[in-house]
Amino acid sequence: MCDEKLGTFISRIAIIDNRQVDEIYIMITVLLFNVAHVIILVVTKKKKK
Repeated sequence: MCDEKLGTFISRIAIIDNRQVDEIYIMITVLLFNVAHVIILVVTKKKKK
C-alpha cells in the first residue's frame, strides 16, 4: 500500500518537473538508508541489553 502511494506521489512530481525526479529519488533513497541505519542501531542496542 505505502509503496503504491509513494509511486503515485513521485509520478505526480515527475509530471510537474522531470528534471527534479532524479534528485527526489536520491533524497528518498538517502532517507530510507538513514531510517534503516537508525533501526539497525536501535535493534542492536536492544539485543545487547
